[in-house]
Amino acid sequence: ADVLTEMRNPVIGARAFGNDSALVERHLVAAVGGLLESGVVVCLKHWPGHGGTDVDSHLAEVAAGEGAIAAPFAAGLAAGADAIMVGHLATGGASAEPATLDAPFLADSVNQLQVASGCRARLIADDITMGSLRAAMSGRAIDPGDGLVSGMVDPSCLPREWIAALLDAGCDQLLVRGLPLGAFPAPADSPERAAPASHMGALPQFAEESYHEARQRSWALAGRCFADSGAALLWWDLTIGDRWQVAGGDQGTAQEQLSPLLNSRFAKLCDWRLASPEAGGISRLLVTSHRPLSDPGQRDGRLATEGVCLVMGHPSLADELTRYLGAGWTVGAISDVSPVDLFATG
Repeated sequence: ADVLTEMRNPVIGARAFGNDSALVERHLVAAVGGLLESGVVVCLKHWPGHGGTDVDSHLAEVAAGEGAIAAPFAAGLAAGADAIMVGHLATGGASAEPATLDAPFLADSVNQLQVASGCRARLIADDITMGSLRAAMSGRAIDPGDGLVSGMVDPSCLPREWIAALLDAGCDQLLVRGLPLGAFPAPADSPERAAPASHMGALPQFAEESYHEARQRSWALAGRCFADSGAALLWWDLTIGDRWQVAGGDQGTAQEQLSPLLNSRFAKLCDWRLASPEAGGISRLLVTSHRPLSDPGQRDGRLATEGVCLVMGHPSLADELTRYLGAGWTVGAISDVSPVDLFATG
């Protein structure tokens, strides 16, 4: 439900539906409806809105700022969502504390959302090991004892007082990272996997063709000039350690997933971290990253004056690479880092 008011937001990025509140609201309502039809319990995040931040709340304290936009959350609740995930975001009100520790703010939030949607929202705190809670907890003399002042807290270090403070403020449930490996979801043949509720009837079957058609349209707009079997491709893979790599799970890293396909479509695949002899001759560039591009410095001497660049991931990458590469380059953008989004027309 976040509205991306800060294009270089380092943590929300492509996870938001967009930067227009009405657009986000429409897509959110559709997503909630689809999830509910499939039997999924729906939680909207990150109240009061994480789309306006330029700091990652996993690492340090951050204020919601202009990203605190309530309309999509109210629309999602009215559409049937079951809960709200509250971000550890200072709201800029009387309290400088994160929303998850601000009891008056949480009470007002429940009332505000109930008036707007007709629903009483269940409040689930975002991951309580996030570094954005450190300063506020320290102000309450609550110390995880890990000797750090920023970054995430190991779940085993959380003191009882840390958990109690969040519950006392009004959070109904707490998200804690670090579930035992394999605890959820259960294997498909496991008796632990819950059967769909009988009152739901037959679950809808989604046609893969609809997803393929969407990918074809996206590729036609962003990448139709990208492939060139006679060209060398320079790949800036910045996903190492970021959300895309973590989310890959047993599918592997971006390098492991994309390399075979890229090798089959280009004369040569050049790793940006390694030297290559193609000085000034590379006319194809791929950039993959969940985060905004940090200062790339001087222009990469391996790149030609004209070419085609494809960016996959963060929504700010296209503008940043357009400025970096100059007028001779065409830049296209795709939101996901996945093999199925490359060369989708076959």
